[in-house]
Amino acid sequence: MGDARPLKLDDVRGFEYVEVDQKWLSRLRANWDDWWGDQTPIATCVRCGRYTEDVNRDAVGEPMHQDPEDDHENVCSECIEKALTESLKAIIDEQVDFSDEDRAALKKVVELVVHEPDKVLELKDLGNKVRSLEKQNNFLWLVVVGVIVVLFALLIAPTLA
Repeated sequence: MGDARPLKLDDVRGFEYVEVDQKWLSRLRANWDDWWGDQTPIATCVRCGRYTEDVNRDAVGEPMHQDPEDDHENVCSECIEKALTESLKAIIDEQVDFSDEDRAALKKVVELVVHEPDKVLELKDLGNKVRSLEKQNNFLWLVVVGVIVVLFALLIAPTLA
């Protein structure tokens, strides 16, 4: 014990985490009674080296593809997000001539989609509600016009007879 040196912050290895796709996790929870239901195969991201879910193995750990050439690269969601953002920026820079104001507005939209997808879904739900209200409004106008036509027909019928 006398030789023990104090632990320095440089000696501590950085934290790594396992990222699990919620879709697969919900499937595993549905099969909770199975002996393998709480296992998730992991692999390192080919771009950054962090641990992420292994997309080439099933919950038991067996390969999902017969031919190793069919395997997909294990990439974490942060690297996918970064690659998508970079490719979108490259496409926009090459093919579209935007002003600086348009670029700033587009950057805000991309950030909203990437960082706050719940707000995008809320906007979509709001659009669906507006469409349903428009349909209800159209139906009410149809009823009103129908009532007017019936009343008009009732008023004209005695004069024709």
